Amino acid sequence: FQQASGYFRYCRDNVALLTDGPPHPLDVSPDALKALELVMLAQAQECVLEKAMGGAAPGEPPSKASEGALARVAKQVQSFYAEANAEIATGQLSQHLEKAWILHLKCKELLFSCETELLAAEAERKKDEADSIGSRIARLRHADMQMKECVKMAKQLTSSGSNSFFQDAAGKLSTAVDKVLRKAVKENETVYLSRVPKYDSLAPIAEAKMVKVVLPTKEELTGSSGDVFVGLVPDSSAKVASKYTEMVDVLIKKEKDSLCSATDDARVKLKQMELPDILLALEHNADMDNAAMLKAVLPDGLYSKVSDFNRSGGTQHCQEFAKDLQSMRGVGIDMLNTAERDLDAESKEDEAMREQWKDKWVVPMSASLTMLLRDNIAEFKSKLSAAEQSDLSVTNLLSSTGSPGGSDDMSLLGFDKMSKLAPMLRKPIMSVGPDPNEVVNGLKRTLMELENCAGERTNLEEKLNEMKFKDNVLPKLMSSKEMSEEKLFKEELQKYQPLQNSVSESIASQDQLLKKLAELHAQFASVFSVAEWKGECDAFASRVKTIYESYSQVQHDLEEGLRFYTSLQDAIGSLRQQCSDFCVTRRMQREELARRLQYPTQYPPPPPPQQQLQQQYPPPPPPQQQYPPPSPQYPSYPDYASQPPPPAPGGVGQHPTNQPLHTHLNNLQLQQQGGGIPSPNAAYNYNPPPPPPPDSGDGGAQGGAYDSNTYNPLHR
Repeated sequence: FQQASGYFRYCRDNVALLTDGPPHPLDVSPDALKALELVMLAQAQECVLEKAMGGAAPGEPPSKASEGALARVAKQVQSFYAEANAEIATGQLSQHLEKAWILHLKCKELLFSCETELLAAEAERKKDEADSIGSRIARLRHADMQMKECVKMAKQLTSSGSNSFFQDAAGKLSTAVDKVLRKAVKENETVYLSRVPKYDSLAPIAEAKMVKVVLPTKEELTGSSGDVFVGLVPDSSAKVASKYTEMVDVLIKKEKDSLCSATDDARVKLKQMELPDILLALEHNADMDNAAMLKAVLPDGLYSKVSDFNRSGGTQHCQEFAKDLQSMRGVGIDMLNTAERDLDAESKEDEAMREQWKDKWVVPMSASLTMLLRDNIAEFKSKLSAAEQSDLSVTNLLSSTGSPGGSDDMSLLGFDKMSKLAPMLRKPIMSVGPDPNEVVNGLKRTLMELENCAGERTNLEEKLNEMKFKDNVLPKLMSSKEMSEEKLFKEELQKYQPLQNSVSESIASQDQLLKKLAELHAQFASVFSVAEWKGECDAFASRVKTIYESYSQVQHDLEEGLRFYTSLQDAIGSLRQQCSDFCVTRRMQREELARRLQYPTQYPPPPPPQQQLQQQYPPPPPPQQQYPPPSPQYPSYPDYASQPPPPAPGGVGQHPTNQPLHTHLNNLQLQQQGGGIPSPNAAYNYNPPPPPPPDSGDGGAQGGAYDSNTYNPLHR
């Protein structure tokens, strides 16, 4: 590909403008040759990426490149295809090229753009899973959008007559991206709660260019002086050679099918005899770790769940989760105590003013106005108390308060402890049949011989492919004029006979080994009482399953508790704000009335009190919480985050600069019909007095400098 890009560049720089014209033919124009050069480089970079991702040649060690390095290589592939598409779109090539070509290149660009973001997200996860969750979700969402567009183009490409390669590849990659994205979003919503930034704000992925243009040498451009058509084969000979090739393909396919059938037969019989897994359950097996032994004892599905439990940290992860819930509950209690202290302080101030002015203090008592607010505070405290009891029952389960080793002891899910309690295959104390050691050693030897036989079959397949690759019948076909084609083909196919005999011998040898293995397995099952051991394994798996279900229930309870406390904090915050606004408004009202009482001669008499409005202050409905057994249910509350309390006109607790205070208080009073803060001015309604007039030197309190007929209180 690099050499091909070099030839295209040489043609663009030295040959393209020498064509007859104008107009010059588009297929060898500089724009077309530039686009082809970029396509060649993109495919070369794609080969590097494929090898780096594990596609090494046979015999070579696998690649150890990190996801970050692979993302940079994939980014360069996408960049090459993007440049090629831009080159085609700018000139007349977009009208000259077939639509399938353009769709093909655009699909390639989108595929590798998605691959780049997927690899970059995985690299960030391995580097720092907690701090990178937001950027990972942003990259995965961008990759998901790219893949949806690629799937649409792939469908158009398939409908235009091309094969379904792109449609299949795009569908698989889109499914993989969607799976990783859903998992990341779920983790963020339940654990990390991080902000997801915009994709444009993320750091760009650097490109790693691994290929270059290789220009042709002078010798390559000069070429040989011989006949350039000397290597051409007549069409008739080529057709005959094609017939021979088909015969060889049929022979090779037949032998490979026999080898594959033998391999499948051996795999099925080993699965039926549970070999070699059953040997891992032998007691005092020094070559076996805990995980391998448990894999032989537990069913595959249950073993996978237990493995996930141990990888995630076991019950320690849930205990940390429970501590977070305890912290959130403490924050809620502190907010309620703060609101209650505000109400108590306001009530004390009101009592002090009432004691000072006696009957002249006509403001309603705080106790009559804050009754519903205090009821709400008490109700929230009751909900938090019930939630604390529910959390305590979950914490007790996590702390393994049950009987050690019992059905409620979650520590049994750990590999170390579980391996000590798992049933093992034990040698009989006294055996009247074959020697147990000889039976086990015979099984191991036979399994090793069977594995060697499978390796020989792999070598035979490689030899068949190699012989087919080297087989060239054309020289003999063109040189032998007297021998018939059928006779020549028959002689040529004889060279495959030794390999055919080796295939037959390998299959026969495997059949003998499987027969011997079946006899040894029957002796093993009899000596070690395998049937009884399987019954013990079933009982042990049932016990582990019960414990894991309890763990799953606890994990679900904790997730529900997180959602409950989150919504409850919003509701408590709204209630605390209502209490704060109420206290501020009452303080402003007391200051106004105190000035009126201090300067009675400077203010007109208050109007008669209006009829008190009926106060209705229903408590806010609680958020719904389902906290299933063994813990009691949390109290139910709605989502306060989606239904915030209605704001008071002009801002609760803030005196508008363009309204007198009585207008603001009347607005608060009218708000009571729809629920909200109880109006502290409910028992009376008056026009508030202006502040005392400025001291003119002769005593403003005596009325010498203040004219009530000319002062307008609205000027405040």
